Amino acid sequence: MEVQQYPVVLKGGPVIMTACINPGKTRHAVFLHGLGASPRAMYPFLEYVAVKEGVTIIAPRLPCHGKSDDVDTADEFIARLGEWGEAVGLSGDLVVGHSLGALVLPHIAKRFPNQIGAGICLALPTEPLSGRLDLYRRLVHVGTDVTITTSVALIEAFRYGDGPRFSRAVQSTASEGFRLRQMMKVLQGLSDVELVLDGLDIPIALMWGERDSATPPQTERLDHPIVLPGQHHCFLMLREDWEPIRAEFHAKLEYLSPSQSATAS
Repeated sequence: MEVQQYPVVLKGGPVIMTACINPGKTRHAVFLHGLGASPRAMYPFLEYVAVKEGVTIIAPRLPCHGKSDDVDTADEFIARLGEWGEAVGLSGDLVVGHSLGALVLPHIAKRFPNQIGAGICLALPTEPLSGRLDLYRRLVHVGTDVTITTSVALIEAFRYGDGPRFSRAVQSTASEGFRLRQMMKVLQGLSDVELVLDGLDIPIALMWGERDSATPPQTERLDHPIVLPGQHHCFLMLREDWEPIRAEFHAKLEYLSPSQSATAS
């Protein structure tokens, strides 16, 4: 499948590296990756959804990650992603976020209400950070989860014939890295995501692993949360869990534009 990578240069010069998966389709959706991750490490899943639903998926490398430029505050982080959305022409689109991507999705929808028409939050962390030690504690937990999940995902990738490509993508993600100091400022500066969620009028689906340390929001306004039995934080990388996500993806496309979204196979 064709994957294009290019920098999106915003007003004033900041750059957001961007991946375009399955380009040229009438419909498109956006994917926001997690802390320390990248769209490259999620290519197998993103390509699966792009083919199944007949859509183009646009995925930015978040600020303070890889070759995307840095920001110093949560406000700048959300503003930078909103500026990116304006640059690529988002208007009432489907946005899917995992972990950090899921955390910032509601904030973007609140600040730039015309960009997001529906959302899917995967492994959304709702408990605010209490400080640096709390962040390190969470990073250790998620890092262990990532290590185990990536190992299983790599075995699956080789089984399905795309092992070398997946391995290169993971290595690239690790080598490019992210800037922890800047991201800690961003995370500590974000307002309570549960309050933001309650103030939104768009449909947002929630999905998390049964064993995930991330806690689901305590709100009744959202779509009912979907639990993946036995799974941890990084279930998105595992092929056995792709279909529930794809089904939500399809449902949200149908909500936004039934006549344009593809029929799921």
